[in-house]
Amino acid sequence: MFGTATQVKGILLDSPMSNSVNTTFVERNNLTIRQQNGRFQRKTLQFSKKKELFSSQLHLFFGYYHFIRPHQSLRIKNSIFSKKWEKQTPFMSAGITDHIWTFRELYFYKIYSKRGGEA
Repeated sequence: MFGTATQVKGILLDSPMSNSVNTTFVERNNLTIRQQNGRFQRKTLQFSKKKELFSSQLHLFFGYYHFIRPHQSLRIKNSIFSKKWEKQTPFMSAGITDHIWTFRELYFYKIYSKRGGEA
């Protein structure tokens, strides 16, 4: 958690999910990562021997999970009378992006460091 105790309390009060601090969401996220990422297991073909490769693959996974992969629980109905649903990614739902990204878009997106300039 980041911020002062007052800021955390304010965020928790405004949260639509939970008004208390719990580990449920963190553990659910950890399980999802373990299930969808073979590099967290030993004795598999995906096991990483080098930290740099593991880190790179993990960043790529998070980019895919949040920008590219639509989540069924986040879909929204197009209209009240329609039976069609609009697919959404977690970052679309959070308002960070307005469309489902392609892998090419994610791979070639320029990341800027805090020092100014490309990373």
